[in-house]
Amino acid sequence: MLFKNTKWKGATMKYCYFLLLVVFSILVISCNKENPSEPEKESGQQNSNAVIFGPLGGTIIKENIEIKVPAGTFSSDVEFKVSKSTVPLDYFSTVASDSYLLENIPAFYNQPIEISLPVNKTISGDTLAAISVPSYITSKSSVQEVIKIIPGTRNGNKIKFILPNLPENYLGKGNIFLEGKFSCTIWIFNGWTSYKTNQNNFQIFFQNTVSQSSIIEIGNYFESAFNKIKQLGFDYSGRTKRPFTVNIKKNLGIDGAFVSSNFGRNNDFIDINESLLSKPNELKATIGHEFFHSIQALYCPSSQVAQTGRMLAEAVSKNPKYSIEQLWFDEATSTWFEGVFLVDPNYISPVFLQNSHMPLAGYGSITTDPQGYGYGMCAYIRFLTSKYGEGVIAKIYQKIKDNLVTLDAISNATNYNFDGLWHMFVRDYLSQKIYNGLIPTQLGATLIRINNLTATEASAKWQYCSASGKIYSFFMAFTPDEMTDGRITYSVNDGEISVFKVNNDFNKYELLGIADTMITISNLRDIAKNKELLVVSVSKHRGFSPYTKTNEIDFRYKIEVFEKPNINLTKIKKVGIYTLLPGSGTSNAGSNTYEGFANPTIISSDGYVGSFTGNVFNGNLEETKWYNDSFTNLSGTITLTYDPEKNIISSLRFEVSGLQYNYYELTNKLILNNVPFRQRNETMGTTEFGVFGSATAANYVISSEVSEKTPTSWSSIKSNGANNTSKIVITLKEE
Repeated sequence: MLFKNTKWKGATMKYCYFLLLVVFSILVISCNKENPSEPEKESGQQNSNAVIFGPLGGTIIKENIEIKVPAGTFSSDVEFKVSKSTVPLDYFSTVASDSYLLENIPAFYNQPIEISLPVNKTISGDTLAAISVPSYITSKSSVQEVIKIIPGTRNGNKIKFILPNLPENYLGKGNIFLEGKFSCTIWIFNGWTSYKTNQNNFQIFFQNTVSQSSIIEIGNYFESAFNKIKQLGFDYSGRTKRPFTVNIKKNLGIDGAFVSSNFGRNNDFIDINESLLSKPNELKATIGHEFFHSIQALYCPSSQVAQTGRMLAEAVSKNPKYSIEQLWFDEATSTWFEGVFLVDPNYISPVFLQNSHMPLAGYGSITTDPQGYGYGMCAYIRFLTSKYGEGVIAKIYQKIKDNLVTLDAISNATNYNFDGLWHMFVRDYLSQKIYNGLIPTQLGATLIRINNLTATEASAKWQYCSASGKIYSFFMAFTPDEMTDGRITYSVNDGEISVFKVNNDFNKYELLGIADTMITISNLRDIAKNKELLVVSVSKHRGFSPYTKTNEIDFRYKIEVFEKPNINLTKIKKVGIYTLLPGSGTSNAGSNTYEGFANPTIISSDGYVGSFTGNVFNGNLEETKWYNDSFTNLSGTITLTYDPEKNIISSLRFEVSGLQYNYYELTNKLILNNVPFRQRNETMGTTEFGVFGSATAANYVISSEVSEKTPTSWSSIKSNGANNTSKIVITLKEE
């Protein structure tokens, strides 16, 4: 026995009673503290319509809805509200349960939340739940209420499904663009079925009234798009789960939409309007467009909100970079992919035609209408792929994923300065090399009518930003006068000028010239006679950030008028050729003086004697010249062709023997500036020299500066001093 001693036993018992009293007093005091510590919640607790869950999770049943939260879903106590609601949209034929509004759900949680709803109707088709939640829709460039379909499982009269989760560590904790909470409406519906494609990349949800054959065709289209985009070099690793979800919906309001899901990339989905099932070409183009959007989302930089649609509206306000540097390019490439997917080089997207004027409006358009700008800029994507292949688009997106802004990503992926690419694009776009049949007015051109051939000067000023341009169509509306002709000079303080001659049907474009600051076009009389137009583009790119900043462009044009000489070719007996070098003083050539040029070079001569046979002059050179302190005998031949209709020298060839000058063919070697001559692009034919000028002792005089772009065959003359500022003078002398 433990307590043998009765005395000790009594004392001990008294001591134990004392200890119990002390412990009880401590417990009472502890329970009366103002801020008592609470035990960790093990199950869902309810207060009015509020539901509270702690880190250990739990299960509650409220208003016939059962919500089960696994342990570890939330890292701290969370309170959100549950209340009955109404179905917000009429996409679905039959609602088969009450609908509930869940409010104040955290943006992040670590485990899916399990929800069970009792059904009140017989389910026909698959057991499906609907979650209506505000999400970002790329095609509408806005956050709107959309419905995500979730497959469910049946348990008696209840349908169980999950509310997907976006983990707390998604994109890293503390991402300010993804903070906050969201709300959603949930319910069960029936009358729908699903179909998985053979390759298991897509699951398509549709009403039971839609034919299975139509759905199989849609599935084949999506699988084809999947394979084509993969062939272009795109990577799908940013989405770790398949199949992709596709919904065929009535009353969608648009042809289709890619929805950036609140629940991360694995839960993005695509809606297709059921009305497109009877329009196979539009259906396929829409599938290509929207599925390409879903792949673009996998390439958004990790620092940007495009990884999830939940807080996109907030993100754009805080991070305008997403809107102005990504959205336009996404729309441009998706619109481009429509034609690629249709395998139709002549395909023109309707949304492009509605925005064909936007590319030249400039990069500043991304701040006002990024979507429309993107639709129009699909022309630029076609231009890029024609030069660098279709695979260049995936390379650009990889650069974007690496956090380069779009214009820099393009330059980096193509290894070509965007400035040069932009000028080439404008020329190709204007001359119908990208889209055949687009006329200047569709590109936003300004029409200028020249009603009278009189001396005229005019100017226009505007603000330009990066990747911008202006187009002017000059229509020579005057009645041509056989004895009067003119030239027009275009100039700009900044940018590049390109001039095309265009026929009246807008199906033939001839590039007349390109210049940085100034270009002159002659033979306005012929242009008017042929009812042609001069279409002028002024392109400019601001080659550094901010690309949306503007500067002023000053564009001018000047018309000069000349009386056409009445040349009697039978009287021409002598042709002179002079090359003048730059230098101080004055040179004489053809009885004219040229300030700022030194004496003529050795090949200068007015001694080619001969005559015209028809329109061709043939002559021989027999001349003795004083050169390098001695007399030099020169000999050679010349052939010159005159076009009386155009009033130009269409070809010229001369030869000088002796010393090191042997044979020079000047055809296609000169660009004419300060004289009323017609200029043609070097790659398109012979350069033509006009024959305007004063009636002097030489009768008819032509002068021109030698171009620094002169081909190699002119280098022999250039090596002897004739550089890009040298001048050549041609004279025609009567007997």
